[in-house]
Amino acid sequence: MKIAGLVFALMLTLFSLQAASAPQSKHAVEAQTVLLRYLDALAQGDTDVVRSLLGGDLLEKRRRLLENPTYSGYLIDTYGSARFSIDNIEDRSPDSVAIDISVIIDQATISQRRFLLQKEQSPASADAPFRIFGETNPDTQ
Repeated sequence: MKIAGLVFALMLTLFSLQAASAPQSKHAVEAQTVLLRYLDALAQGDTDVVRSLLGGDLLEKRRRLLENPTYSGYLIDTYGSARFSIDNIEDRSPDSVAIDISVIIDQATISQRRFLLQKEQSPASADAPFRIFGETNPDTQ
């Protein structure tokens, strides 16, 4: 299982190199790292990691799914053989990054998603980590 996770992480890293060729800010790189961990957790069915990377309303919307004991199996069945391609990274501000991806299964793109990552606003931490606060279809924005 650990080898599969490492192979998957390597695949995600390789696909992330397809992102826009412009230099990325430190914040964009941090957000991309969080998103890659999230995509790996989806493929592994690791609902604890998925939960830890979500924030705000998105976490609340997904809470019941993440607490469902069968959801892990669903994630593995759905994303276990998927590849993810990062199509675009938009550095909106030091605290907000949008990342567009394609989900590819059996050589066909099955969906495109836009993730909005933001730093949690916390007065206790000036260097708060990025969390995924939104997930949409980029064509509907």
